[in-house]
Amino acid sequence: SEHEDIQKKREFLYGERQEVLSALVAQLQAPASFSLTQDLPNEPVLLTEKTTVTMSNIEISSQLFFALLEKTRVTVNENFFIAEHARNEDCIREHGMARNSPFWLRRSRAVSSLALENIERMAPNSIGCSLKDVRLYNTGLINILPKLRIHGDCEIEWLGLVAREEEHVSAVLKQENPFCVGRAKNMDLGDYAVGVITKMSPEDCWVEYLRLTANEEAHVAEVLKQEKPFCVGRVKNMWLEDYAVGVIVAVHIPCWVPLLIYSYARHDTCRSSPRKPNRYPSWGTRSRSLH
Repeated sequence: SEHEDIQKKREFLYGERQEVLSALVAQLQAPASFSLTQDLPNEPVLLTEKTTVTMSNIEISSQLFFALLEKTRVTVNENFFIAEHARNEDCIREHGMARNSPFWLRRSRAVSSLALENIERMAPNSIGCSLKDVRLYNTGLINILPKLRIHGDCEIEWLGLVAREEEHVSAVLKQENPFCVGRAKNMDLGDYAVGVITKMSPEDCWVEYLRLTANEEAHVAEVLKQEKPFCVGRVKNMWLEDYAVGVIVAVHIPCWVPLLIYSYARHDTCRSSPRKPNRYPSWGTRSRSLH
């Protein structure tokens, strides 16, 4: 059939390409280090997991950055930015020619152990960028958030984080200083990612919708162990589901902010909070609705 013929051609072309690449790789020497600049060498360069790629004073596309993050040893220095990937434009630009174009940060699968090592070595706020939309689900890439230097006027339409495993957010939760996520209009945090809200600095932005969902008590442990109430910014609508209902006792919201709170817990145990009786939310309430 025509479909089978097309499939055979694809397999043939893929095999041919792999042979060419294998022959090329066999002729190349992988350098121990490589400085990424706009002026790339004319000859091919083989970058491997043993190659340290240094990036400074440049802006590269998000697609190139995450490819290097997964497959090489990345070192980020001063004046480094990532921007939206554009097919018809250079993926590497000098710092002075940076486009600073916002991009979508999305991932719903695991990242390599090398990528996690690279993220761990990076200094906080070392990667300049602007984001349109963030959706990181069950991936260790969530740990890169404190490493981003997101422009304060960056408006993120949707910030969605879900972490079924604690390792997906472990580096974030170790942060001592809060990190900026820009002006996120809508936030949806699930499972262990609920704890990430205690590390954010959203005080200066309006959040139209904040949803926290926790299926296990362990998911909210990081929130409930806070000695002082933490600020979630100026939230208009808050939805708390299952064990996240207990988060309400740990939240501080400015008294002049009108807020609608919706809560839903499938079990009575989800409504109880292990916090000490003398710890209560700091609300000088003026206009509140609780459903």
